[in-house]
Amino acid sequence: MSSRRILIADDTEFFRQSFAETFRGDGHEVLLAVDGLDAVQQFRRSADTLDLVVLDLLMPKMTGYDVIRAIRHSPAGRRMPVLVISEVANQADTVRRLVEAGANAHLAKSTSGPELLASARALLADPRLRPRRQRRASCDLPVFLEVGEESYDFVAVDLSTGGLGVSGHVPGQGLPERLLARFGPPGLGDALGVTVRLAWTGPADEAGAIRAGLEFISLPPRATLAIAEYVAGSTGMAEPAEAGGAPR
Repeated sequence: MSSRRILIADDTEFFRQSFAETFRGDGHEVLLAVDGLDAVQQFRRSADTLDLVVLDLLMPKMTGYDVIRAIRHSPAGRRMPVLVISEVANQADTVRRLVEAGANAHLAKSTSGPELLASARALLADPRLRPRRQRRASCDLPVFLEVGEESYDFVAVDLSTGGLGVSGHVPGQGLPERLLARFGPPGLGDALGVTVRLAWTGPADEAGAIRAGLEFISLPPRATLAIAEYVAGSTGMAEPAEAGGAPR
């Protein structure tokens, strides 16, 4: 199985790290959440880059049931595979509530590493559960990110109708959750100021530059059309001209 990006939510550090080590040992990238609210917040920031969510049920702030419902209410989460691992996952009433909430599979906390990977692989291989991924095209566009009164030079390295993948040096305080990006979509001619949401950030390279995903919050229809045409011309496939998540 190719490398996937997996969100693991469990309030017990032992289980959180144990599950993470199992998935990392199989070549996957892992995000960790320490409670239910943290899981929802991380999902919303990273939904377009995630392939699987692994949840405990009994967590502070939000239960696993509430997390699943929040995921299912998001367009990006309707087909997201959700695997629940809990000490009570095999109880009849728990199973019924999990099905009602929208979980795809459940395991006991005593599950072995190979059993966990086998269940995850089955979910990831199910075509009915594949999260929608927007097609994106490589590019090399200057992007100016405005943080307060400061402007920072970045480069867009990939592009979709849902957002930008950018590279550059982050200011000392980091990038805020929402900011303004100024760039000229290919084929449009003039530059636009577009409100974006920070969807994810990656580690810095040797030169100190980071990769980040920016999701368009508002994008004029003419810009959406111009980007869709650019992606179609670059990939040979039509890109749906609708809003979505940031490329990765």
